[in-house]
Amino acid sequence: MTNSVTPFWRKSLPNLLGLCLMLAASGAFCLAEAESSGPVLLSDAASTRAIAVDSVTFTREPFAASVPMKFSLDQRTRIMLFAMNLDLLPGEGVNAFTAEAEDGSHQVYKLTVEHVTPIKDFEWMSSVVLRLNDELKADAGDVLIRLNLHGMSSNRVRVALGHVGGGLPDDVDSVPTPAPPAAPAPTPTPEKGFEREDHGPCAFVPLIGHYGWSNQ
Repeated sequence: MTNSVTPFWRKSLPNLLGLCLMLAASGAFCLAEAESSGPVLLSDAASTRAIAVDSVTFTREPFAASVPMKFSLDQRTRIMLFAMNLDLLPGEGVNAFTAEAEDGSHQVYKLTVEHVTPIKDFEWMSSVVLRLNDELKADAGDVLIRLNLHGMSSNRVRVALGHVGGGLPDDVDSVPTPAPPAAPAPTPTPEKGFEREDHGPCAFVPLIGHYGWSNQ
């Protein structure tokens, strides 16, 4: 009898597809553009809860502060958020960004910005990978996260650690910040035996392409 091990990418693929569905269902590709010249962190269409996943497993919140598997040397959780209006100057890189989280006791924690990557074919939107601060409590509940660039701060979005709920109320005048509508892609010629319904822009292709997945 031959032992078989499911490759990690196959285990993560359903979560990645779930992320695509979450983006689409939240209205991330079909609501009005947030009016801002500074960074904008994307949220659900009906609240300030962030569009966020674990950067390795693509699972949704609530997030653990640390992970049991050694995906990194320190085993600290990295979360992936999505943002707009991240215009860098020539020669700048990820070190141009800072981020912080505030918990329910008004304690502010610096978060390390490890990666900022434009989404393939949707370069107006970027994924932002943040390392959770070592001092953040594992069961902090909702924290408010902000991204900073060139002296300008983004809106603050809600992310759950340990459990969903609690934490600070939303900032005054805060509003949901789903992404703007994407330009529809050209409709491909259907292959024999395959019919395509036009449901508008689809997040599956750019996100899967961005992370190296292929349906070929």
